[in-house]
Amino acid sequence: MAGRTCALLLSLLGLALLVSACSGGPAATPAASPSAPPSAASADPSAQASLDPAIAYAISQRKQFGLRSDLAWVLRVAADPRAQMFPLDFLMLPEETTEFNQRQSDYDAVATAIQAYAADKQNVFGGLFKDQVNRTVVALFTTNPAQHRLGILALLHTSGPLEVRQVKYSEKQLRDLQDRISADWDWLHTIDAQATGVGADVFTNATVLSISSANPAATALILTHYGVPADMLKVDSDGTGILLQPRGTIEATVKTADGKAPGENGLMLAWKPDINDGRDCGSGTGLGLAPDGTFKLPCAPGGWTISLQASVVGDGWADVGSAHVVVPPGETVKLLITLKPGAKLGP
Repeated sequence: MAGRTCALLLSLLGLALLVSACSGGPAATPAASPSAPPSAASADPSAQASLDPAIAYAISQRKQFGLRSDLAWVLRVAADPRAQMFPLDFLMLPEETTEFNQRQSDYDAVATAIQAYAADKQNVFGGLFKDQVNRTVVALFTTNPAQHRLGILALLHTSGPLEVRQVKYSEKQLRDLQDRISADWDWLHTIDAQATGVGADVFTNATVLSISSANPAATALILTHYGVPADMLKVDSDGTGILLQPRGTIEATVKTADGKAPGENGLMLAWKPDINDGRDCGSGTGLGLAPDGTFKLPCAPGGWTISLQASVVGDGWADVGSAHVVVPPGETVKLLITLKPGAKLGP
């Protein structure tokens, strides 16, 4: 994964909202403002491939958040001086923001009612999520969805937005299985596997275990060990077992374009694997560069592109130099990175 992570600016919307933004189904189109033109047909995918990246991103995100996303509208919003990149990370008109914020408040009220209703029903409650695309809050129960819907509505005193679905497993069952696996972490090494994460996913009604393993029988062995069906425990393996192999070390030297050490600088290291299968470098994020231009970086075996990045005011980070290296298991490899001419070195 990348060596530097960016903080999401969506915390006010809640984790369930972020999960629900990935939900499928046709995007609903909100009522247009009085000055809005009729919704145009979606642009041809081949035409969208040549769009400005910011416009293409806005279209994609608008679909996920249930906002109007046709090309003509997105271009109009981008050209409107009233548009702001808040509360999401693409341009929105003030009237869109007002409608969106009201929708989130409605969702929160419904979610609060669901949680209050389900407080003494944990053995049948499958959890909840906010479905931005279909503009509703989905409550999950293992029995009698119609009856539970009436109970929630009695607390709400409104009709929603609410959908109640039946699922096979309660959230409590999924979290209990998550806890069993977390307490049994070391057992995975007996089948040549290493866990990279485990969690209860109410959206798919399953506990999801991610592993690094080249053992083709790993999934079957795990299901047998925990005695649960495959639809309750989903095992996601990288198929390589790369994290079980000993890390190598990159010993790098960074020079400016004229061959000098960079000196005091505000550069940060970033890295990207040739194969994105969970392999990683370092022991954390946000690693900087010493004034003499040297650094040591432990990495999982394989090919890596190592970059130096400089802060750009108002525009995040930009690469100012990079090089590719192949890291052998358990060995040290040398690397020289030459910075671009005129690269900014300061913080």
